Amino acid sequence: MRPYLSLFATVSLLAAPAFAQTAMPPAPPPDAVTGGTAASTANANRQAADAIDAREDAAIARVNAINAASADQYAIDMANYDTAVRAQHAEQVAQMMRYRHQRRAYADAMVAWRAQVAACKAGNNAACRAPTPDPAAFW
Repeated sequence: MRPYLSLFATVSLLAAPAFAQTAMPPAPPPDAVTGGTAASTANANRQAADAIDAREDAAIARVNAINAASADQYAIDMANYDTAVRAQHAEQVAQMMRYRHQRRAYADAMVAWRAQVAACKAGNNAACRAPTPDPAAFW
C-alpha cells in the first residue's frame, strides 16, 4: 500500500499546477482608428523618452551653470593670488633695499673705524679718544 501512496502523491503534485493555471485573456486586436496597441506603446515610449531628455537637459544646464560659477570663482582666486604675490614681492623688494642700505652703512662705518685706528696708531691722540663710528651715522 505504501508504493501506491507515493505514486498518488506524485501524480497529485504534478496535476496541481495544471489545475491552478488560469487562462490569460487574448491581446486586444489593433484598433483601426488609433493605430492599435503598437501606436499607443510607441506614443508612451516617445513621451517617456521626451521626459528623460528634458531631465537630462535640465541636469546638463545645472552642471554648466555650476561650471560657469566655478570658472568665475577660479578666475577670482587666481587674481587674488596674483595680488598677494605682487604684494609679497613688493615687501621683499623693500626688505632687500633696506638690507642693502644697512649693509652699506655698516661697511662705511668699518672703513671709518679702520681709518680711525690707523690714525690712532700713527700718533693722533684725538683719533684715539674719538668714539667708535656708529653705522647709524652712515645711514
